[in-house]
Amino acid sequence: MSPKLLFAPINRVVLAGYCTHDPEVKYTDAGLACCDFQIAGREPPVRGPRPQSVFIQVGCVGPTAEFTARLRKGLPIVVEGHLRGGMYRGRPRVKLMAHSIWRLTEDTPDDDNGRSNQSAEEGSGDGAKDGGPASCPEASDGPGARPD
Repeated sequence: MSPKLLFAPINRVVLAGYCTHDPEVKYTDAGLACCDFQIAGREPPVRGPRPQSVFIQVGCVGPTAEFTARLRKGLPIVVEGHLRGGMYRGRPRVKLMAHSIWRLTEDTPDDDNGRSNQSAEEGSGDGAKDGGPASCPEASDGPGARPD
């Protein structure tokens, strides 16, 4: 077996956490939905009895971004995607670019479709637009990047 096959780059991440705020969906001039938000989780305690909080930046585009409009602060979710690295103000940053998002709570009967564990996957929604992350300034300029 070739060493190239043994060490092929694999960049797939699945994280569970809580929304730190209500995500805000924005649209590009081409009509592509984009959303940046943050999830929080807990690391096991390394020093001392208390676990450490970890905050992860998440970005998504297309139908996945449109699905985030249903998420609320404090909701437990699972995010599957890939890591994207970059620099922001001279410091390295990492952002999780989401392909799929799952809500982990039971819906109330008042919700729009009454199902639990709703999810969104990239390219699965009606009217999905072509383009991908490069079409969204917030998703393409690096993790957490904002114009100066």
